[in-house]
Amino acid sequence: MLLIERILLVISYLVTMGNRTSFKKGNSARFIHGEARPGHQSRLYSIWVGMNDRVKNPNSKSYKYYGGRGISVCEEWESSINFILWAKNNGYSDNLVIDRIDVNGDYCPENCRFVTPHESVLNRRNRNDYGVYASGNKFYVVIRRNGKIIKGGYFNNKKDALLKRDEIVGDYLIMNFDEFSNKYDFNDNR
Repeated sequence: MLLIERILLVISYLVTMGNRTSFKKGNSARFIHGEARPGHQSRLYSIWVGMNDRVKNPNSKSYKYYGGRGISVCEEWESSINFILWAKNNGYSDNLVIDRIDVNGDYCPENCRFVTPHESVLNRRNRNDYGVYASGNKFYVVIRRNGKIIKGGYFNNKKDALLKRDEIVGDYLIMNFDEFSNKYDFNDNR
């Protein structure tokens, strides 16, 4: 983050918050980040809290899948303000969730993006057979994305079908619509 961005952020918070920089709740002082109504957390702040809880809190039920596997949050995102600024400059909107591109990598700007919940489900370690179906002694690939059915074809073995499924999902996430529609056969499912 550029120094000028940090200065502008601090100035905007000071202007909007006046002299209030923290409030007492219980025994701890908390920074008021200006992202939500008093007494409420913003969605972005909640995402930041959840991300940190998964990697740092051994009592979290998700810890074994994140912090327990060695996944951490980068030093830059130790501050919620830095994370919120990054999110606002990198595609965040209320209908999206944070997603790590490399599911074995850390939470950091180089490895994170915002995607739909459905896209996030496709990018997980245990997605198993999603989109691959058996038909007699063949396997076929069908992916449903944003109201469309994408046909990946028939294969003699499950391994080839899974590879094709992964190729389609990967292309869907990186290609623009025209490139994708030229490469794959799909139909409206509406």
